[in-house]
Amino acid sequence: CVGYNSGLVLQGADSIANTLIGANAGVAITEGAYNTVLGKDAAGALESGDSNVIIGYNAGQTLTTSGYNVIIGKGAGASIAADQIDTDGTVAVGWEALT
Repeated sequence: CVGYNSGLVLQGADSIANTLIGANAGVAITEGAYNTVLGKDAAGALESGDSNVIIGYNAGQTLTTSGYNVIIGKGAGASIAADQIDTDGTVAVGWEALT
C-alpha cells in the first residue's frame, strides 16, 4: 500500500495480495483479495470484492462486494450499485464509463 490511507482497514487472512496505490485507494477493503487499485479515491467503498483491476481517480467508487471487474478511467463504474454481485466481470473503460 502506497498513499495516504490506502488500505487503511486491511485485516485478516482473507485480505491478501492487494496492490493499492494512491490516497484513499481501497480504503475500505477488509476481506477483498488480489485487487489492483491505482488512483486517488479509487475503489473507496470496496470491502470484500476479489480480483478487481481499478485504475483512475474515483474509479469503482461504488463497488462493495463485486469481483473480477476491470474498471479504468476517471470516475468509471459509478453506476455499479453497492452489493451487486451480478455485476461480477464488468468491464468499463473510459472517462466516466458506466456512470
